[in-house]
Amino acid sequence: MKKKILGFVAVLVVLSGLYGAYLYTKPPRDIATSDSEMSVSAEDLIGQFEADPVQASQHHRNKVIEISGKVTEIEHGDTSTILILDQGIKCELHQRSQTVTMGQQINVKGLLAGYDEMFNEISLLKCYILNP
Repeated sequence: MKKKILGFVAVLVVLSGLYGAYLYTKPPRDIATSDSEMSVSAEDLIGQFEADPVQASQHHRNKVIEISGKVTEIEHGDTSTILILDQGIKCELHQRSQTVTMGQQINVKGLLAGYDEMFNEISLLKCYILNP
C-alpha cells in the first residue's frame, strides 16, 4: 500500500514539474496579432470602473481590448512611451513613439492589467496604436 502511495506521489511530482516547465517556456501572448476581445471608448471604460471597480476589474482583467480616446498626456521613456487617454487610462506602448500628439483621437489595443483606485487609473500593457 505504501509503495502505491509513494508511486502516486512521485507521478504527481513529475507531472507538476512538467507542467511548470511548460508554463515557464511558454511564449508571451502577442497582443499585436491577437484579436480584441472587446472594443470600447475610453469614457465608457472609465465609467464602468468608477461605477463598480471590483466587477469591472474581474470582467476586463487580462483581456485584449481596443480603446478609442483622446490623448491627454504623453510621457517618453528610454524605450517606451506612456499615453494617458481621457485623463484616466494609462497605455504603455510596446516601443517609443513620436507619432502621437496631445489632443489626438486614437485607437489603442492592449492588455488590461488592472485599476489603481488611489490614482483612479486604468492600466493597459503591451499597447499598439491602431491609427497613428
